[in-house]
Amino acid sequence: RAASLHAIDIQVRYACHIESADLERNPMILWWIANVLALLVVVPVVVLLANRVVRPAVEIQRYADDILEHGVGLTQNLEPVPALLDTRVLVAEVTANAVRYVTALTPIV
Repeated sequence: RAASLHAIDIQVRYACHIESADLERNPMILWWIANVLALLVVVPVVVLLANRVVRPAVEIQRYADDILEHGVGLTQNLEPVPALLDTRVLVAEVTANAVRYVTALTPIV
């Protein structure tokens, strides 16, 4: 690994026409090379990974909004449910009255 880093260092120096003495006198040259590598390699990788996280999060947000919208619509349709208790009581009363009416009609018919 150290040999490959040394080879890269030699290639960078050759490509930039930088002498070894220049690097020893001015270490900022290596700093700028590291900055350029970070800008060209690390930043795109971070953007790519962030995109892979953000895209599903946006999709989950859309699903949550859809669930909320239809949940509110469902609760509006369930508002008359308490009236079913009154309906059950009224049906029992009507049934009792109907049975009493039919029982009263039986001797007549």
